[in-house]
Amino acid sequence: MKRLWLIAGLAIVFALAFTGSAFATNYHFILVNNRTTLTNFNPDYDGAQLACDEISKWTGDKLTWEIVGPTEMNLVAEAQAMEAAIAKKPDGFMVICWDAKTMTPPINKAMDAGIPVVTIDADAPDSKRLCYVGTDWYTLGQDLGNALAKEIGNKGKVAMIGLVGADNMETAFRGFTDVMSKFPDIKVVAKEHDNSNKAEAARIATALMQKYPDLAGLAGFDSESGPGIARAVKEAGKAGKVKVVGNDLNADQITYLKDGTEQFVLGQKRVFFGYWGVMTLWLHLKSSLKFTDNDSAIGVENIPPRIVTGFLKATKESVDSYKAAFDKWAKPRR
Repeated sequence: MKRLWLIAGLAIVFALAFTGSAFATNYHFILVNNRTTLTNFNPDYDGAQLACDEISKWTGDKLTWEIVGPTEMNLVAEAQAMEAAIAKKPDGFMVICWDAKTMTPPINKAMDAGIPVVTIDADAPDSKRLCYVGTDWYTLGQDLGNALAKEIGNKGKVAMIGLVGADNMETAFRGFTDVMSKFPDIKVVAKEHDNSNKAEAARIATALMQKYPDLAGLAGFDSESGPGIARAVKEAGKAGKVKVVGNDLNADQITYLKDGTEQFVLGQKRVFFGYWGVMTLWLHLKSSLKFTDNDSAIGVENIPPRIVTGFLKATKESVDSYKAAFDKWAKPRR
């Protein structure tokens, strides 16, 4: 009897040990981007790879992924790249969705074809996507507004620079202006479009400082805005006089925080975007979690519709904690 129990126990252990390989499945995901070469997205890519590696290690499933999209900022080309990628019949899409109107049709087309879609970084809430993983952009705008108001002593002229017209940025602009409206001595004098280009952000910042010699502060909303603004402020000899806050912590902004040109930078937890994008797609496909025997027919999904990833908040005093990671992500890869 004891021998039988021992054999049964060993059989169970053996079965558990090899469950992953015996029932392993291959999954291939596609990340759709609007500017694939922008180093700002490197943390997203690392997060996606880490999730693939961990799931493969834990379960024996083999997960791979690829990136499609234009090398330079082009939202229409991003939608076209996704349309073409649907024909590859991947197991799922992660979509960086800066323009919900443009990206909703291919998202819905993929979902209708039975390919699950998760939006990351920015959302298309009226599409059929399963889940959004990323930043609460209204809160982002509020945080930038509160930081800049504090830096300028709650009075003076301020301006915003970023991607005017992009859904996520417009939400952030609204959060910023809502905060500023609470201070009667603060006036928002401009909202300018930089096309996510450092040189353009620097040109705009220079023009604003010339137009408003008493400009108190500038807020940058995309990854290239803050570095461009900071360069212009430094070259104008106004570092520390014109206060600068920015979004998307990166190697350039770390440098400007350390030398005092920028006073505050929000870091989106971008490595979470790719990581939880892969995780949610895989769990959606793999998990047996359900509420009824007919979930799909009644529109019940087995993953949450929204995962908000929060922020890093960097100042001159705290920025060294982030330097090594962002120096690594600053190196071009594509």
